[in-house]
Amino acid sequence: MEMVIAIIGLWIAWITYHKTFDTTEDKNNFLVYFKVTQQLHLEVQVLLQKYISSNNGANHKLYTNMTYKQCLNALKDDFQANYSDKVYVLVKNNKNMSKKMFETLIKNVESKNEALQKLKTQLLYLN
Repeated sequence: MEMVIAIIGLWIAWITYHKTFDTTEDKNNFLVYFKVTQQLHLEVQVLLQKYISSNNGANHKLYTNMTYKQCLNALKDDFQANYSDKVYVLVKNNKNMSKKMFETLIKNVESKNEALQKLKTQLLYLN
């Protein structure tokens, strides 16, 4: 009987550990979402460049305080800083990230993805 209780205790501890500390699933979810957002980022940059080239639109206003060229440059900078393959590899190889860190990263990527989707829709309408 004591052996059964010990086994059940170990099983509960193992499940608790995996639910609390194992970040494999969170990391995999983040990396997939990262790659999707990375691809979307590049698509939007192509659409911006296409608009600029076809309409001589570098100085056209995309937003009240931003031209198409400024937006393209900001996206390129953001991509290099936050969505490049280098960033992907850093996160993929990092073994010390907590569940909370992945939750924050996923929220950030979700937010960026939504913003890029809106911009893409706007650019598709214009092109």
